[in-house]
Amino acid sequence: RLEEESAWLHGDLDDAERHCDAMWSLARELGAERQIVASHNGALAKVLAARGRPAISLYEYLANFSEVPAFSAGLAVMLEQGGEVERARELYETLMQADLSTLSMNLTRVHNLCFLASLCSTFGDADRAEMIEIELVKYRHLWVTCGSNSYGPVTHFLARLADLQGRGDDAHDALIDLWDFHLE
Repeated sequence: RLEEESAWLHGDLDDAERHCDAMWSLARELGAERQIVASHNGALAKVLAARGRPAISLYEYLANFSEVPAFSAGLAVMLEQGGEVERARELYETLMQADLSTLSMNLTRVHNLCFLASLCSTFGDADRAEMIEIELVKYRHLWVTCGSNSYGPVTHFLARLADLQGRGDDAHDALIDLWDFHLE
């Protein structure tokens, strides 16, 4: 995935596409095809769009993978930010029915927990904020990144969840800890 991102950033779309194919082959060998299908096809759609020949809109293409739990949280954020709040809430509600302790037990785990924290805060879902916080707190000193994209520090999401639960002092302290940590 990193090699694909690097090739894409350097404008070598042929190499980026080869790495997409390698990503798919490795996932097949590991028996993780269901997980990788969204990442593979999202990366491939990005390459096709860069070549100026997307077959369908990127959103329509990616929406085909909404049943992949490790992908639907990010799709829900994309929908919410795009103004399709009800569709975003439907995906969020489906995800919140799952056991969060086993959701995406791979490299996408922190991303998905942060996506869920963001949606939880946006939707004002104070009743489920603690459930997400319990799973997310162990990653509090990490930044959520993927290739050239950054979703920011995990502490930001923990602060939003604390604030949602009426713990303004904890939210403030989390942001101060973040500031102190990154100044070191």
